[in-house]
Amino acid sequence: MKIAIPMADGRLCMHFGHCEKFAMVEVDEATKRISGTQMLVPPPHAPGVLPAWLHEQGANAIIAGGMGARAQDLFAQAIVTPHARLTLRTEYHLISLAESADRWYMGSGPTQDEGAIFGYLGRPSHGQRDLAQEWDVVANYTVNLHFSLLFSYSHVIGGEVVEGTYSADRDADHVSLELQGRF
Repeated sequence: MKIAIPMADGRLCMHFGHCEKFAMVEVDEATKRISGTQMLVPPPHAPGVLPAWLHEQGANAIIAGGMGARAQDLFAQAIVTPHARLTLRTEYHLISLAESADRWYMGSGPTQDEGAIFGYLGRPSHGQRDLAQEWDVVANYTVNLHFSLLFSYSHVIGGEVVEGTYSADRDADHVSLELQGRF
């Protein structure tokens, strides 16, 4: 097992994306002992770069003081290509508000009969930050050079913020099928 630890000035870096180096610690799973350590300089910081780079380095686990939402999302993603024309992707997202006093917004658009609400409606967070958990499954099938089919399914479980507004039913599902053309 290889464990990646973001380092700055010889210590655990509190910001995953701005570390100077990564300590790559090799652990023998049979003996539960450290079998080797390397210090690696990461590529320049950019959204989404470090998770892919750590995967290329063979990291199986990460110990970090803090990590942005984009990096967390990328670590919770799996992509497989079982056939040259088929790509499958699954993702898991933890969605939260930055602060418990923040509002969460829902689009209402022109769906209101009386026209009293148009655009986005800010809902209270009820002093909570946990907005939702989302699990996505996406299948992309290339039919030919010009067309592909994209199927997606999402299941969302509303967190404490959503439960404060919709206590009866806080789960949602979304399914879509798209035909995409390229000319």
